Amino acid sequence: MAAEQGKRFVDFNLKNQDGETVTLNDFAGKWLVLLMEIAPQITHAKVLMEAEAPPQQLLANAVATAGASLGLKIVTGQVREAADYDREIEAFAREPDGGLVALSNTIIANNVEKVHALAARHRLPAVYSYPVYARTGGLLSYGADNFALFHEAARYFDQILRGAKPGDLPVQQPTRFLLVVNLKTAKALGLTVPQSILARADEVIE
Repeated sequence: MAAEQGKRFVDFNLKNQDGETVTLNDFAGKWLVLLMEIAPQITHAKVLMEAEAPPQQLLANAVATAGASLGLKIVTGQVREAADYDREIEAFAREPDGGLVALSNTIIANNVEKVHALAARHRLPAVYSYPVYARTGGLLSYGADNFALFHEAARYFDQILRGAKPGDLPVQQPTRFLLVVNLKTAKALGLTVPQSILARADEVIE
């Protein structure tokens, strides 16, 4: 059953606002390319993922594959509770020129200030998968527009309240993906955000 769920997750492709297919590998490659653009010195990166979560493991695997093609060494940190972020990030920071890929889950959502503080303390550039993380102090993010998702959910509830059967409604997938950059965090890390990123950014936080 777990293998079948994993296969469905791998085959789950999205369409962006231009109608182009977006795959897990696309996201993984995008996160790493963004990190390399904003911090060209990085030689390796750590993926912070929720432990024993098959979808997150698939994302981590996609990052590892993308990293190999980009010449980056990728390691994975398994997180079960808030204290694990201290251990994983502090151990990783002992070697210079690293970066973080922080996958979204309930653990990081409840401890986002801790993760931002650890990244800042160890001067690690980090990329996140939802805009909210860059807006709350993360360096940059690329992922689905949270507010658009909430809007679609509200529209679904409205249709159901008006009598529509949930099983008859089509499956909705996110179509709008945002690149958000936090210039204040970049400055604190001693990084200069290149124009190539600023030109593509949907939101720049100063």
